[in-house]
Amino acid sequence: MTSRVITSIGSAFGHALDLELVKSSSISYSQVVRNLRSLERDYVKKLKAHPEFALEIRRRIAESVLDQALLHGCNLSICRAKLSNASRLGWTDIGRKAHFHLVYARVALASGHKRVARRVAFAMVKEIQNMLDEPKNGLSRSGRKFYGELLARTVEVIDVIEGSENQKVPCTWKRRSELSTDYSSTMPRK
Repeated sequence: MTSRVITSIGSAFGHALDLELVKSSSISYSQVVRNLRSLERDYVKKLKAHPEFALEIRRRIAESVLDQALLHGCNLSICRAKLSNASRLGWTDIGRKAHFHLVYARVALASGHKRVARRVAFAMVKEIQNMLDEPKNGLSRSGRKFYGELLARTVEVIDVIEGSENQKVPCTWKRRSELSTDYSSTMPRK
């Protein structure tokens, strides 16, 4: 299979996934999952000779199933199981991992589970900070900026969690324009 064919399959998968996600707000969570699993089977089959690409299909489906559990208001135990399923497949990068863990933390907080939200958010802070502190990771200037921004966003989630005083907090996010653009305070000093 040529790289052009693989690219074509990836593009078709992206479009098909987008269509399923657009439909998702008007159907039940269980129907969304059935649709996504069917999509997964179809595209993994097409990529059976390329397990690395099939794994990416599985990851995107697992992430979408998690997203849909969160968006459809599934209880936290279902969301936790979906987060675990996605984690077992591994994350493409720490940015994706942080995104899904922080969304899960915000939903946990919105559901009144402050300790869960706090634990998840603090684990991400530790992991991101370790990335920034590790001299052997060879982060470029833009990579350091990205992880600094990711760390700042994670700390914002922790600030919301800490300020919640054991009450349910609406699951809302700030717009990017409302964030500070100076991330130098989150960068480790060398």
